Amino acid sequence: MKCKKVIVCTPNEWYAEGITPGEVRKKFGKPDYRVALEQHQAYCDALRQTGVTEIIDLASYREKFSRLTSWSDESPGHFSPDDCFVEDLALVTEHGVILTNPGHPQRRQEVNFMNYALDFCLGYPIIGRIQDPGYLDGGDVVRVENHYFLGYSDRGNDIRTNHAGLNQLETILKKFGYTSSRIPVREPLHLSTGSSFIGKRTVLTISEFLPYYFNTIENSVVSSVIAVAVGSDEYATNTRFVNEHVLMPAGFPAMKMMVRDLGRKITELNMSEFRKQNGSTTCLSLLIPNTLK
Repeated sequence: MKCKKVIVCTPNEWYAEGITPGEVRKKFGKPDYRVALEQHQAYCDALRQTGVTEIIDLASYREKFSRLTSWSDESPGHFSPDDCFVEDLALVTEHGVILTNPGHPQRRQEVNFMNYALDFCLGYPIIGRIQDPGYLDGGDVVRVENHYFLGYSDRGNDIRTNHAGLNQLETILKKFGYTSSRIPVREPLHLSTGSSFIGKRTVLTISEFLPYYFNTIENSVVSSVIAVAVGSDEYATNTRFVNEHVLMPAGFPAMKMMVRDLGRKITELNMSEFRKQNGSTTCLSLLIPNTLK
């Protein structure tokens, strides 16, 4: 996507208290807040190197919002520890913003903060909002040009996105001429945890999602799909494609070579402290299309 403006939210000091599955914490440990800040700054610097000229940091609106609401009383610390993962809270289209309704109850209050920042402070039009009983995490959305791949949680009680949420979202998207298709999500947290768009109708994906992306080749939604073997470079399938550049996690040389051989410009980023919270490159930003004023 071509964009000059990007929305981020610098992690707050309660970041390490966010929602993290026990197996992730056991494997990677607890995040270091100071290192997370350094990595977030490097992420913003990388965005600027792609041609982004304005980075809007929602952290600057936290204090004012907390004075207007009871947000601070409902959070483990003073603010929601996961609010740096802005991808889950909204979808930004050329026509306006669609606010989500996250599946985990601890994150739902964050959407009110996003609404306050984007609508009341920044003046972006809100064209829809997902409501109960529908749930939608923005991480379950992967956009390829004007088609939206929509993941729905297909596992036990850990539901981040459900069909009721996708029904509402698809109704909004259709109003503006977008198409969509659904993909069940079993192993990863989100659809974007294991897949991403890297330009020219090409998708990186883990094997779980391969058949669903591959089936759209015949109607030209996707032109090529690159699948990663289980247990190898799965984490690196989450990349941020912006202004013809691919931002990807560092430490995956095979994936880097594969993407570079496709002619993409690559910036590697150390994402260790965000991986400890089940996050990666797309989680930390919302891209504002140049056509949205």
